[in-house]
Amino acid sequence: MRLMRSLLLPILLGLPFSAAAQSTLPGSHPTSIDQQRAEYEASARAHADTLLDAWQAALDARDAKRLAELYDKHAVVVLTSGRRLVGRAAIQRGYKNLLTRMRAPKVGISKIVAGGGNARVSAILTFDVLVDSGSSYAYTATVEFSLHATVTEAFDIRVQEGGDIDTIVMVGDQPADLAPAHGDSLSVQVVDATGAGIDGVAVTFEIAVGHGTIAPAATRTDTRGIATAYFTAGAALELNTISATAATLPEEAVLFSNKTIPAAP
Repeated sequence: MRLMRSLLLPILLGLPFSAAAQSTLPGSHPTSIDQQRAEYEASARAHADTLLDAWQAALDARDAKRLAELYDKHAVVVLTSGRRLVGRAAIQRGYKNLLTRMRAPKVGISKIVAGGGNARVSAILTFDVLVDSGSSYAYTATVEFSLHATVTEAFDIRVQEGGDIDTIVMVGDQPADLAPAHGDSLSVQVVDATGAGIDGVAVTFEIAVGHGTIAPAATRTDTRGIATAYFTAGAALELNTISATAATLPEEAVLFSNKTIPAAP
């Protein structure tokens, strides 16, 4: 699948146009600075397009191994959580987790800045996020790539920033059925593409169905990525549903359900 050309803007060259600096990409033996500039621009665009077409194709195939092979062996992927994946093996593991939630990805280049055998590419990645209920929602991420010309006269990815999405999951089981004025703890965990918890994410708990109290209604994840609140059942005998939503995932919610039952005699 070709990249979305409608997003492609002209390349902005940040290159010192000396003869030595321009020999890093194929076909760059111009006889004038203007020709050199045009040839380098066309070469950088073609190489970046080819690489990100391959990146798109590997996403479409849901093939984490193929994706990892497009990166330099010492490449770094900086997740939105700030955690870093270093090297192809770590990048492959991260994508293996991410691809379980990603559907219909599309990537479009918005800007390329090229110079000295390198290119900085800004792109927009859109995809549908699959949630546990089987439904999905659209998600858009900004991705920054630092590309480098290899000895085979192609680009590989040296650094990537963004392009991933967090996940919010229930910790433990659904809460027990409760007598009026009795309570139980509810916990969720926010994790990144590696499955590691993310500290400091704002989480909101809300009673969607039923009655009672929830405290605290707003909190933040701890160093394990876990946020906890305490639900106390109301007086009515009924079904209760409590939702937990992370600020980084406003379209997703973990749902806790239980019943308020008569008190034991």
